[in-house]
This record gives sequence, structure tokens and C-alpha cells, in this order.
Amino acid sequence: MALSDGPLAEAVQRLTEGKGANLVLDPVGGDVTGQAFSAVSTFGRLVHLGYSAGMTLTINSLDFVRNASTILGFNIFLQTPERLGKDHDEVVALAAAKKYRAFVDKTFSAAEVAEATRHLESRKGAGKVVLTF
Repeated sequence: MALSDGPLAEAVQRLTEGKGANLVLDPVGGDVTGQAFSAVSTFGRLVHLGYSAGMTLTINSLDFVRNASTILGFNIFLQTPERLGKDHDEVVALAAAKKYRAFVDKTFSAAEVAEATRHLESRKGAGKVVLTF
């Protein structure tokens, strides 16, 4: 799934059988934050931790009211080393249990590294960019 596949909230609704996402990690910012927030479930949460698409967020206030959802800011530099280690272990365990998966925006072959770099620099993607070898 990529932002170019259509409205993000609609895609999330399809993937979650109409429930929405319980948790969204938003490292992008800008208009993408509003799109991601509209995909959050009732009492869901969006954690905002980056601004590659811009520092001004565009959010529809109806999404707050309709879903009674929350947005939290996150700054890794404010976390203790102990907390970071615990969180890292938990994410690895969730990934191993297939309860967490990274969103892949695009995959490029090693021969396409220049194109992959241009894609990253354009800041139009959402998710991880993967190079295959």
C-alpha cells in the first residue's frame, strides 16, 4: 500500500475490516499526518515523531471528536537508555510474532540506487524505501 494507491484512510479501513488502526506512527508530518489521523480507530492513537513532509500539520478536528482519538508527540532524545532498550526489545518481539510490520513505500534494485535516492529526496513517499541486492 502506498499513498499513491488512493486515500490512506480508505486503504486502512479495508485492511482493518472497517475498524481503523489502533496505533499509527507518523514520521512524516505535513498533510500526511491528517490523512493518517483520519485512519485511526475509535480511541486510537497517532504518535507523531517526524516532519519530513513539513512542520505544519493539517488535521481535521472532526477526527478528534468522531473517534475520541489522541495525538502524542515523541522525541527519542528525551528517553532514557533503559527505556530505549526495553522498547527496542518489545518492537523486535512484536515483529517476530508478526504483530508489527513496517510499511514499505517502494522497493528498488541495487542498480536503481540513484532513483531510490531521488525518491527519498522528493519527500513524496510514505513508509520505508527498500534496496534489494
